[in-house]
Amino acid sequence: MGINHLTIQEQHGLLKKKEIKPSQLVSECVKAYEESKDLNAYLEFFEDAKDRAAQLDGQQPQDHPLWAIPGAIKDNIAMKDRKMTCASKILENFVSPYNATVIKRLQNAEFINLGRLNHDEFAIGASGFYSAFGPTLNPLDRQRFPGGSSSGSAVAVAAGLASFALGTDTGGSCRLPASYCGVYGFKPTYGTIPRDGVAEYAPSLDTVGILARCPLDIDYVYQQISGKDIMDESSRDPQEYFCSCDEEVSLKGLKVAVFRRLLERCHPAVQQAFQQAYDVLKSEGAEFKDVELDVEDILLNTYYVTACSEASSSLSRYDGARYGMCLDAQGKTIERLYAQTRTSGFGHEVQRRILLGNFFLAEQNYQQWYAKALSIRQHLADRSEQLAKEGFCTYLLPGFNEAQKIDASEEDTYSSDLVGVFANLMGVPALALPLSSGRHGLPVSFQLSGARGSDRRVLGIGQQLYLRLKKS
Repeated sequence: MGINHLTIQEQHGLLKKKEIKPSQLVSECVKAYEESKDLNAYLEFFEDAKDRAAQLDGQQPQDHPLWAIPGAIKDNIAMKDRKMTCASKILENFVSPYNATVIKRLQNAEFINLGRLNHDEFAIGASGFYSAFGPTLNPLDRQRFPGGSSSGSAVAVAAGLASFALGTDTGGSCRLPASYCGVYGFKPTYGTIPRDGVAEYAPSLDTVGILARCPLDIDYVYQQISGKDIMDESSRDPQEYFCSCDEEVSLKGLKVAVFRRLLERCHPAVQQAFQQAYDVLKSEGAEFKDVELDVEDILLNTYYVTACSEASSSLSRYDGARYGMCLDAQGKTIERLYAQTRTSGFGHEVQRRILLGNFFLAEQNYQQWYAKALSIRQHLADRSEQLAKEGFCTYLLPGFNEAQKIDASEEDTYSSDLVGVFANLMGVPALALPLSSGRHGLPVSFQLSGARGSDRRVLGIGQQLYLRLKKS
């Protein structure tokens, strides 16, 4: 394996010692990209990345761990003077006039931006096959899904096309593809990473997520891009939360909540991966508590009602009159223009969720569906806060089964969705850790989660487990 497959910590060490140059690191990523274009991970590979790396070659290496590290960005995050298509025909030629806050913060660390990554259209989907510009393929097995919606982000890291990637996570959209492709995917506490400049799908669920080769690498990126932003009123500093913790946590005496009813619904391979993590934590002295939520049977219903309802509102701005696709309006009523633009520009999965959302938000249905979903989410938030007061700020969750074949059954999809949406509905952080191999030698994962604000605690525990499991 080349230097493009090393962790950020290892790459940074080589850069600091001047054993490699930024241009060498980028060249390895370019070479990997040229050899694996069929994966369709990038919608656009930035040729000027090589020029930026050459500029940094002549500079003294900096202490910041992201200095000269090549990363890539999901194409629903704004980058100034670059296209931002959200993998949709309706925005095929849209060029962003500004940078998202997370891009500004990464630029302050002098990372090298390699390009725009493919994903399911408007981050809606779990396969990686709903992009208007072709599907992304899984580098571990091209006959299986890479997972979505952040498919390009996971594939780029797994195939050595970038050292880390930003994605977005609305219901598992970073963690599922990370698991399918054998890398690490993180969803932060809602609001700790600003969403200014990020195209909205379901605003109360959406988070910017991070994918990398180990939890410590994710932590480097998280520290750089997290924190309150005046451009995002939903953003908060991690320290504002009850369970904020940026210190290394000992596994001895760690109080861990376990949600057994979620585990019971999972594939045996996922249960086995969960048990491996459970056994390691127990051997290190962790304490466990089985927790009932009383709403496990309706978590998926709650997620889809919330997500579709908010999507129908968020995506209403794409109408052909303001930006994006613009059809000839001559002789058309405004209603006809909207209808033709949205029918031509949106894929069928996006259209389906908009229609569902309109149904849930209709006056006669609002109380029965959307209002009820909000009350269930409040119940989950209250339960998480109660656990935190009891000292259970860490959760051990089932993860995802091995990557599904393209003709996967609905039952497999159901279990993946169920364990993915939990953290988004609660608003808590979650980290997917690929662990054992399934029947076909592909990764199976478990998840670490925790109370709101425990992001760095989760990543710290994840790094400890990563190192222990790596030795075994």
